[in-house]
Amino acid sequence: MANQAKTAMVTGATPGIGAGLVHAFLKRGYAVVATSREMTRSETFSASDRLAMVDGDIGEAATAAKIANSATGTFGSIGVLVNNAGSIYDSIKHP
Repeated sequence: MANQAKTAMVTGATPGIGAGLVHAFLKRGYAVVATSREMTRSETFSASDRLAMVDGDIGEAATAAKIANSATGTFGSIGVLVNNAGSIYDSIKHP
């Protein structure tokens, strides 16, 4: 991962692949906006000066706007977007 862009947004940031992506970006010096339906309630991360956490369903326009505003308001820009949203739970609950 080249570190030309300094702010990354990661959807579906807990658990699994999304959490791994957040950790990788942070390790490489990126500021990260991480989102999932229960981002702030998960015990995977703690907010910091380089990590903004946003709760919400990325399928809703209001959540997407909230995440983008968090990135630009907190870190000044958006350089990378990883749209990692997805859930087995949704396909079982909503066939």
